[in-house]
Amino acid sequence: MDGRRGPASKGTEVVKKLTKRGRGGRGGIGPSDTGFVAETSRWACTLDNSHRSALRLSSENCGGFEGFGRPRLRPGWVRAALVLVLVMGASGARAEPFDHQHGAWTQLLRSYDHDGRVDYAAWKTGGRAALDAYLSSLEAVTGESYASWTREQRLAYWINAYNAYMVKLVLDHYPLGSVREIGLLPFAAFKDHFIPLEKLRGEKLSLDDVENRILRKEIGEQLIHFGIVCASRSCPVLRNEAYRASEVMAQLEAAARSFLASDRNRFDPEHHKAELSSIFKWFHEDFERTGTLLQFVARYAPPAVASHLAEPGWTIEYLDYDWSLNGL
Repeated sequence: MDGRRGPASKGTEVVKKLTKRGRGGRGGIGPSDTGFVAETSRWACTLDNSHRSALRLSSENCGGFEGFGRPRLRPGWVRAALVLVLVMGASGARAEPFDHQHGAWTQLLRSYDHDGRVDYAAWKTGGRAALDAYLSSLEAVTGESYASWTREQRLAYWINAYNAYMVKLVLDHYPLGSVREIGLLPFAAFKDHFIPLEKLRGEKLSLDDVENRILRKEIGEQLIHFGIVCASRSCPVLRNEAYRASEVMAQLEAAARSFLASDRNRFDPEHHKAELSSIFKWFHEDFERTGTLLQFVARYAPPAVASHLAEPGWTIEYLDYDWSLNGL
């Protein structure tokens, strides 16, 4: 939780003022309360979209200044605002701190992820409620809270979000043989704006948005390609633990080493030939930020291979990508 005063703390102050008025024996809000009403109105205009919607309060009502203008109120709105204030005050107006360990996601992965092969059938019948609860925790994050997070907290959040919503998408369409079967076009699954993170981003997102706009561009971490999993056989394996802010970089480095040691990449030091995953072809600019592609690969390849990759004369070919579902 960040230390800045948000809507909840302001709501508590307004509740105290209402309580004092109630103890004075006066019912309702009278003409002398103009300043109090204006203060309450300005506070309500700072609420997130979900609470504004509950009050039928739009940007137009708030003068278009997101809480800094003088609200233009409709009949009955102040009464609704005060009800909301009271509800928030009665509940303590406190949101649970976000779990940057992502414990609920780890528990799900340990139940249904078996060395990277996912038991989607069992997950669909026995784990949907738990998945929905975890997704709800992701959806509850607001932009105000997110602004105070560290880079590692943001990185772990978005990697786990990508993987969890990918699982949800598969479960929504299961049984199926490949994510390419979802939608009318082969890669429609990645373009569908089905991720409801309006509190955080102001709009629904697609998996492409999470990968390309946020993880690759905003955060700019090249190792995310070994952490996000597109539910396919040629993807990196889905780890059976969540990415955690406290160790996310170590986890990503371990995932990179595991991926380069797997059969998704092949090396022939004797003939200086590397057959790499198509991931290295599609996103080569990410891996070449600080050197050549082979220099990047050498940092995470098995030691017996890495020692040869600096030698001249290596050729690179790219393996076909297997889009078959990564299920049991």
